[in-house]
Amino acid sequence: MAMASDTSSMSDDESWHYMLPMRRDAACQTDALPSLMPLKHIIEEDRLNGRRAQAAAVAAPAQAAAGSSAQPPALRPQAGNGKNYFTVLGNFCGRWGTVDGVWRRASKCGKRFMREIPRCYDCSDEHEETRLALLAHTEYWMGEFLGARNLSQKFILTSKSQIHPRLSYHMPERAMFYKMQHEERPPPPPTVETRFYFHGTFTHTIWQISESEQFMDSINGSPEGHEASTPGVYASDRFEYGIAHYGWPANLFRDGMFYRFGFIIQAEHNTRGHEKNRGTLWHEIVFPAKYVYIVGLVVLPDTHLEFGHSRFYELDLNLETRPRGALTPRVVETQTPKRLVEKWGDC
Repeated sequence: MAMASDTSSMSDDESWHYMLPMRRDAACQTDALPSLMPLKHIIEEDRLNGRRAQAAAVAAPAQAAAGSSAQPPALRPQAGNGKNYFTVLGNFCGRWGTVDGVWRRASKCGKRFMREIPRCYDCSDEHEETRLALLAHTEYWMGEFLGARNLSQKFILTSKSQIHPRLSYHMPERAMFYKMQHEERPPPPPTVETRFYFHGTFTHTIWQISESEQFMDSINGSPEGHEASTPGVYASDRFEYGIAHYGWPANLFRDGMFYRFGFIIQAEHNTRGHEKNRGTLWHEIVFPAKYVYIVGLVVLPDTHLEFGHSRFYELDLNLETRPRGALTPRVVETQTPKRLVEKWGDC
């Protein structure tokens, strides 16, 4: 990815000095307020389980010495552990009937939570100087995010020209592509049936998916809390559907911008379990997870949130899935945000 020499090497918040002045928006730029929301009881339960798991991990060597074959549990629940993980995430971001796990979407606070939030820099796809500064900022903070999870060597920021033209054509100019350096499941050589697709994901699941280099099948009604009409991994060759819709955004670095994430995946078309054409070729397609391979990670900074669409106003580390035995990563947040976006406003 081409970067201007005077911005690509900048660190931390220096890149913001090169940004064009933004138009303030009273609806989403507010003073910083203390959180008004009670902590969701399931988070307290998870924390308690985490402490119990740590205690079990400490006791495990002694048990092993005594001849016990018991293994310490994971430090926090993983996706697929039977605790409706994706339902919990959906409730916190407003995907279902509540927002933040407490308030109804139709309530005053719920509507405030689900309000429209414009982009910080709505000209960054057309104005090169703004785009390069935005990319420099995102590159720095994504480096911090990946580094905190030991994924810096796993993903290499590269040009979108390495993506299949059928996909890159639909990507906004400011979208960034990180090619995966495989250690576990490299994609097989392409065949005449090989296709590439977008798969949107939560910020909260990037670490675990990237570490294992594989997905789990979405199964409707499963203990994981999936919503799926057909079991498998859902994908699309349309960016606005695969990532701009299903890559539920988060104000990841508390910099006032919302980021969407997704993977570019590779699969053999003849292994598909379901395909639905909604007016466009391969608009939605489902593959068994065992036939899906990750090509790389897509990051879309500074996304526009329409009213009623799902969003996370911060990354709660207690909701992040992580590899078994991994410790809580350090917090990665800017101390000089361009705007302050809080959840509830005057509710």
